[in-house]
Amino acid sequence: METKKISHYENQEEFLKSNLGRYSFSKLIYYDNQIASRIQERLKLQISNQNNISDSWLSDLIPHFKLFKEMQSLKIWLNENQIGEKSVNDLGYSLSFCSNLKTLTLNLGYNKVGFLGLSGLIQNLSKCQNLEYLCLNLLSADLIYQFEDNILFAFSDFRKLEKLELMICYSNLNQQDMSYIGQSLRNCQNLKTLILYLEQNEIGNQEICDLCSGIQTCQNLCSITFCLNFDENGISYLSEMFANLKNLNMIDLQLNNNVISSKAASILGSGLSQCQNLTKLLLELNQSQTNNEGLKGLFSGLSNISNLQNMKLSLKCSEINSDIASNLGQLFPKFKRLNVLELDLQSNIGENGVMGIVTALIYVQNLNVLTLNLDNNSINKEGVSTLCSAISNCHQLKDLQISLQNNYIGGEGVAQLLSSLQRCQKLESIAIDVWQNEIGNDVNSISSQLSKLQKLKFLSFNLECNQIDEIYQQQLKRQALKLKKLINLVFFAS
Repeated sequence: METKKISHYENQEEFLKSNLGRYSFSKLIYYDNQIASRIQERLKLQISNQNNISDSWLSDLIPHFKLFKEMQSLKIWLNENQIGEKSVNDLGYSLSFCSNLKTLTLNLGYNKVGFLGLSGLIQNLSKCQNLEYLCLNLLSADLIYQFEDNILFAFSDFRKLEKLELMICYSNLNQQDMSYIGQSLRNCQNLKTLILYLEQNEIGNQEICDLCSGIQTCQNLCSITFCLNFDENGISYLSEMFANLKNLNMIDLQLNNNVISSKAASILGSGLSQCQNLTKLLLELNQSQTNNEGLKGLFSGLSNISNLQNMKLSLKCSEINSDIASNLGQLFPKFKRLNVLELDLQSNIGENGVMGIVTALIYVQNLNVLTLNLDNNSINKEGVSTLCSAISNCHQLKDLQISLQNNYIGGEGVAQLLSSLQRCQKLESIAIDVWQNEIGNDVNSISSQLSKLQKLKFLSFNLECNQIDEIYQQQLKRQALKLKKLINLVFFAS
């Protein structure tokens, strides 16, 4: 791709209004909140998706950031290019002139950032002392050298930082690096939101201990997202951290692809149970190895978080069975305030495990939003009938998303599902995915029940891979389009 040199502009407004699209940019978007006088305050710059941007090209662009002294919000995507250490360092230097910057999103994933580039970037960004939100994506960024104290000290200048998002996955961080991150967070005492994606790095128990110790000094934290590989000791440190963060109201914990012992799962449940101000919990244990006793211990702890309003529990493709699924009911008796629930039990509970979901739904009949993923569970029409009876008792339900891919419910099962939903009088949005369920051309009952859902505003219906002839596909689509209040229809049936 031919690269052209960008002309110099005397002021930021001239630069923003120029036709930069004719250069090597894939996309340039700027916006001003409809206020022309603030055109210089917000900029979104996207130069991504493998456009082969090189160091020499970026060096032509970087000096222009010095013009943005009044910039308050800046988003830059430079992922998947050929950017090296020097350019990243120079970018940081230019951004250091944006002294009024409050929010910065910088995506440098899949470049050759290196230690020197990261070090220079963070040291220069530390001069932006008005930063309140920093998002730094260094996914697979070739950080082949370890962090050093200069990075640690640079974080100490982010006194006003309230939200920090670090994505440093697959980046060759070692044990000492993790310790430095933990220590640096001790200096960010105004943090309210912390998002850390650190999986697939070389991390030991002591480093997780250092990381958690640093985080728990941030007593103003209200929201935390954690994505990291743990073992039993690591989960112990994590649980202790949660117990000491009294203001937490949201936890997003992604422990996918881990080996979690019975003891560790119970410890995790116990730690989370001490977060009594928690209103939102997102817990992913996808493709993890644990056993029934461990999950029972986890469920026992979680059941004591009585203020939960929003919960996601994802056990997709994990080593559980219908017995543990049947114990789901013990989770929910105290969840009187729960109004948003997502359960992902794909590929592991079977027909018998459906009863656990039915029991759970008995206790949470005030749900507004329900999302169920029950793909690949050998559920037949009898199983879906049992499930439908439980869903129909959720009279406050407004939004339902249910995926039953690759089961055996047939056309009769789909019709039963639609029939049961008629009892949910407040239901406005439905997404049903019954891909590959042996439905065939017997769609009259489906069409009939669909016609009775006249309050629907949004309908997504996936009937693919069910050997439905074109004429019957069109019949169902026409019926859906007759729903009087329908605003949006997404229909798949090929």
